[in-house]
Amino acid sequence: MPSTTHFASQPQTSYPGIEILDETTEIEDCVQKLCYWFAKDSPPGTRYIRLSNIPDTLAGDIVRLRSNLPNLTNNWDIDGDIITKVVIAPEIPDEDAYPNDFDHTSADLALLPAISVDESKHFIKQSNYKL
Repeated sequence: MPSTTHFASQPQTSYPGIEILDETTEIEDCVQKLCYWFAKDSPPGTRYIRLSNIPDTLAGDIVRLRSNLPNLTNNWDIDGDIITKVVIAPEIPDEDAYPNDFDHTSADLALLPAISVDESKHFIKQSNYKL
């Protein structure tokens, strides 16, 4: 049975220089859940925190940068104002599971129609993608 703590007051401790290794976002029961995996000892003793983005709660205030993370060790799920210790934290997602942002897009761009632009009326920005 997980241990659950109700957290009523605002946390007083901040963690300057937190190194986030990875983060994911998912939707569960129509609530956005943000998961963060921290580098070892950043914050001390904590590797995984999951926040439920619920307005006007501790978790929602942390997501909106109105509140700091509470001074906790281990792994935690903060769902609204309820803090629950996570006994077995999920592994950090594999970076190879995500597609590369620098995909070669020339085949897709070739399908777009060519247009003429009057440079005296419009600013033309060069593409960052390889053609």
